[in-house]
Amino acid sequence: MKRLLVLCFILLWWVVVPLSNNVAHAQRGMGDTEGVVRSQAVTKQVTGSAVIEEVVVEECKQTTGRYPIGVHLLVKDTDDQSLNLHLGPEPVLTDITTRLQKGMEISFEAFQTEKLPKNFYIVEVLSFGGKDYVLRDESLRPRWAGQKGRVRWLR
Repeated sequence: MKRLLVLCFILLWWVVVPLSNNVAHAQRGMGDTEGVVRSQAVTKQVTGSAVIEEVVVEECKQTTGRYPIGVHLLVKDTDDQSLNLHLGPEPVLTDITTRLQKGMEISFEAFQTEKLPKNFYIVEVLSFGGKDYVLRDESLRPRWAGQKGRVRWLR
């Protein structure tokens, strides 16, 4: 009887767990069950330059995606406005985030949706140190979505 129970548990583990783990590898914004790319809710696209005031790595309370820990840059732009730039999930951005520091000058291409607060943007391309790191493709799909292994960030 004990063997049968163990066998059932193993079978359940091998069948149910892989099926239940079929979620996208991107964060979904502001509590939505659907990502920005599919919802087509982009209202504004911007480019700009800024200085990093803080690199924030913390739980994104509004995400429903697979990765709960996200990376945000709190920056001051050339008009001295404070902006919150969402980069994406921390586990896939470590190669980039370890190079970012307070006081560093960056350039960015980003977008905003109707659900995001004022001065809060999602970054498509982040540029610093003479390199352009592409975080999302032309359709705004995250570069890490559906990827296995290492993501190629540079243009």
